[in-house]
Amino acid sequence: MCNFGIIEELCSHGGKPAAIVKPYLSDSCMGCTNKCGKFGKKIVAMNSRGLDLHEKQTVRIRVSRIQFFVQGFLSLLLPISFGFLGFFLSPRISSFLFSQKFAENHFQAISFIIVLIFFILSSALVFFLSRADFTISRPEIDEIILSE
Repeated sequence: MCNFGIIEELCSHGGKPAAIVKPYLSDSCMGCTNKCGKFGKKIVAMNSRGLDLHEKQTVRIRVSRIQFFVQGFLSLLLPISFGFLGFFLSPRISSFLFSQKFAENHFQAISFIIVLIFFILSSALVFFLSRADFTISRPEIDEIILSE
């Protein structure tokens, strides 16, 4: 997610001041005059600092370190750990699915396929979790960059 966005409307979330923000796709979009209208998915950002916000302002958005850690874990460590899990479980899975002689003769190919299946499963899990609309903590509006 880019660190900047435009306030679309002011609202409250849980009785606290907040704003619906359309994040820029990249930092270079902030100074663009092309008006292509492409933004990221709208998010609710909290205004815990009590800044004087108005619609159409460009603001800097800050996300907590815990949120970054969870995103990093899901996108990097989860597929790697699923790959290791598939590798260590491949002897049991192959002996369960195939005959003993076939599993011994084709162990490397079977292990490769099982690890690949585990990678695909973890990638699908990361894909669906990244599309889910849950957050550990809400993003914060850090400062006002531009007022219109």
